Amino acid sequence: MPRQFMESCFLIEAVFVNFLIHSFRNDIFCLAENVSLDDSDGHIIRQNDQRGRSDGTLCRREMILRTITSDPALVAYCGLYCGACGSYLKERCPGCHGNTKASWCNIRKCCLERGFASCADCTDYPDPRQCGKFNNFISKIIGFVLRSDRAACIMQIKKIGIQGHADTMAKQQKQTIKR
Repeated sequence: MPRQFMESCFLIEAVFVNFLIHSFRNDIFCLAENVSLDDSDGHIIRQNDQRGRSDGTLCRREMILRTITSDPALVAYCGLYCGACGSYLKERCPGCHGNTKASWCNIRKCCLERGFASCADCTDYPDPRQCGKFNNFISKIIGFVLRSDRAACIMQIKKIGIQGHADTMAKQQKQTIKR
């Protein structure tokens, strides 16, 4: 790879990591003291935060978190498992299939237009890395920064099915297969 491209990737990764650190700083310093599972449906953990932040102020809030469970409806069109995503678990995102704000995603658009549950249903490309929509520049950058191998996720779906993929990812408590 050209050196300039690699330097750009490292810069993008540094900016992304800096964003994550600043975005979730309160979550890092406001750790839960009391955690209890609501067994009625097995999907909710309640956290009562009452610790001090790094700036000396107190944090008191109740946060609702989902638990990681196996659900094939939470497998994203690109193969990621939304059921283990922090945004989904904190109820900030409904997951790929329910996220109408993700109109920018070409993979999502393509699968919706063709009626696919994921890229694994596509017969045009046996390997998703051959598809221009799956393997575009933005996807490469996101995959590099997150160290995600979404193509391996799609291949796993092709091999064991979408339910098997959801079961595996939930059992491992991972959103993706790492590079």
